[in-house]
Amino acid sequence: MAENRYESGWLTLQNPFSRITKQVTLASIMERNIDTSDAIIGRVSGRRADITRIIMNEQSAIFLVGTPHIGKSTLIRYLQQPSSTGWSWRNELVDLGNQLKLDDIHFVQIDLAPLEGIEGSDELLSSFIGQCTKAFYSAYQQEERPLSSQSDLKELRGLLRTISREAPGARYFVMLDSIERLGMTSKQPRLLDGSKAQTFQERGLALLDHCNAIRTLVELIDEFTAFGVILSVESLPRPRIDDQFQHVSLDLARFTTMILQAFTWDDTAEFLAQGPENFGTNWASMFKTLGGNYIFSRSEQAWLRQQAGTHPYLLQQLCFHMFRFKQEYASIHSTWPELQAREKLQLIELINENLSTFLAHTWQRLQEALENNSQETKSKFYEFISSLAYKQADNEIDPTDWYELGPELRYIVSSPTTGHSLTIGRPGDQPVLVSLSELEYRLFKTLLQRPERCKEDELMQGAWGRLIEKPRFTQRMHQLRKKLKEQGVGTEIIENSYGGFYSLNHPEWLHLE
Repeated sequence: MAENRYESGWLTLQNPFSRITKQVTLASIMERNIDTSDAIIGRVSGRRADITRIIMNEQSAIFLVGTPHIGKSTLIRYLQQPSSTGWSWRNELVDLGNQLKLDDIHFVQIDLAPLEGIEGSDELLSSFIGQCTKAFYSAYQQEERPLSSQSDLKELRGLLRTISREAPGARYFVMLDSIERLGMTSKQPRLLDGSKAQTFQERGLALLDHCNAIRTLVELIDEFTAFGVILSVESLPRPRIDDQFQHVSLDLARFTTMILQAFTWDDTAEFLAQGPENFGTNWASMFKTLGGNYIFSRSEQAWLRQQAGTHPYLLQQLCFHMFRFKQEYASIHSTWPELQAREKLQLIELINENLSTFLAHTWQRLQEALENNSQETKSKFYEFISSLAYKQADNEIDPTDWYELGPELRYIVSSPTTGHSLTIGRPGDQPVLVSLSELEYRLFKTLLQRPERCKEDELMQGAWGRLIEKPRFTQRMHQLRKKLKEQGVGTEIIENSYGGFYSLNHPEWLHLE
């Protein structure tokens, strides 16, 4: 009887790495808009570094760009969780609580489904503003508000003024995701007259632009410091970052691009090291009652990192199937196992079958990005790919080899996973590659325009788009200079001069991407 009880228990225990999770069930948007392909699981999202970039960069207009299956929609859903849910992204960033009031930062998604199929420009804008007002009201009052037929821009502005008055210092980001659906269902050829939009996503953006929805968002950003916008879009297979948005308006040009990365190495380690408690008290109690103490052993975690790297989708797939393998073993032997070499080989065979479509699509995107490049660039690409066959997942690429690939090839290879970077080529030394946040990138870009003498005001305008408080600016510059020192550069790259001026030492060493 005991064996039957354990067998039944292990097989009925929910796999915590299932793609359909509680996080999805709690989503505040309609079920038909939910993409369950890459749901965040447990209490470790793997997105700690990315969320930090969003809230610390202090930008109010963000293009969140990423490749398919990188987890854009998952992150959008996760950001919506209010602090009252018991667990939210704020719990992952608790160490930032002494710098920011995390409970005063809110994210709310605009439901674009009611806009689908609307044919008139004025009606499209009115519906969009109505959805914005409804979403803001729900986020601010924490309750549903019936959508009034009289919802207009005046009402939305009034709500934002109320928020600014009653919650000074609070920030509210509206988020737009799955914009391509507007382009798929559009019956408005007149609105797209003169547009060069080609993909469904570009058509969706063009519709929002032509009905003045984007202009309205930009005006609200300028008027209210509490207001921010995140546009979630899929990156296109292009050879250069500048080719991503060829058909955008001046209003869309106001948005700062943030490339959604794969997990960092530290976030990946934390993700794989989750214990039973990370999946809720009830689940942990069931797991331990059946005899489990840990989910993955340290050696299993290392093996999973070796096989999946840091890509969210690959990690989720491997974790899901490894947990299932262990479940089946435990149902027979009544003990939670550690997988051996034979089981790992079986797992790899299963994963290869399940991921064949994903891997083929990823390879196809790389081929499309390479299509318009020179034969020399293509040859370098295949040489680089061949060289990776002899490397392990935790091996670092030699900075010299990476630099010699050239900017276009570096972007093609890294665009699914990385953002901006600074290469420091000091004569006689190997190049040093420093990853940069979006804000750090803009600071360096401004400095490189005036490397000998750059005013604080110019740096603020270049990085933040406005003047900010001097203590905050000084702290940011201090953090950037400290970061460069910790990379072992060996010399001061950024100098601070009397009178509020900054300069670059040896700007000829620096290459920004």
